Amino acid sequence: MAAPAPLHADRGHGWLHPEPARRHPHSNSTSGRLTDGRSNSTPNFHLIDGHDRLKTFDRVALYYNTARDDCANLNMIVDEAIPDRRSLRMLEFASGYGRMTRFLAARDDRYKMTACDIHPQAVEFVSQKLKIPAFVSNSVPEKLDISGRFDCVFTLSFFTHVPLSTWFRWLEKLWSLVDVGGLLIFTTHGHVTHQLREPNIPIVDGFGFRSGSEQHDLDQDEFGTTYSLPEFVVQQIRKLPNSRIQSFREGLWFGHQDAYCILKLPN
Repeated sequence: MAAPAPLHADRGHGWLHPEPARRHPHSNSTSGRLTDGRSNSTPNFHLIDGHDRLKTFDRVALYYNTARDDCANLNMIVDEAIPDRRSLRMLEFASGYGRMTRFLAARDDRYKMTACDIHPQAVEFVSQKLKIPAFVSNSVPEKLDISGRFDCVFTLSFFTHVPLSTWFRWLEKLWSLVDVGGLLIFTTHGHVTHQLREPNIPIVDGFGFRSGSEQHDLDQDEFGTTYSLPEFVVQQIRKLPNSRIQSFREGLWFGHQDAYCILKLPN
């Protein structure tokens, strides 16, 4: 029998997701089962707090409830930018285990979803359990291989982690996946996050980076904590061909992350 999958932090996308079991050295957890929110399957989960199941399921509720809140933010931005469009081809990049993807896909009159993540297990889960097309990402932006173009490319809490060496390269790559008339929507750690969390991290030309993260399977120099202030971000956006900033909302996401929406114009 397969080992139960633990509830584990999902890179800025909430608290919980199923993934291959890795026993924490200080864990006395027990195992349980939880019905997946979109399919009829019942994937195994590992209870973080074996002494208090209520706390665990409170976290599960938080996982799904925050996903709905995040979808509401995204819907607001999309509806404002292109209000009359329907059946939008949307790519959620750095989608994790589909915390938001499952809810966006449920609006099949609005979105035709595709997902992408660096973790093969996450891609397998989204593809097999949620029945949503999904691709494995790559640590090198130029090697990302996704077929087709999209009316909207969305990534939450991704540019909050990449270093200066790949920041614009990822922006350029995701932009290349946006069709004419489409949107690129992403979030960053701006002034609000910097002052709230790590005001001592030095900022040079609107950019700061601290290596290291909770995702120990990723290169800690390629995935850390990034602060990219609006003056830096706007400068990078100006390098993109046929781009126009459609909207900017400071501190929109989680009460501190900035949200950018870029429209791709015709040649």
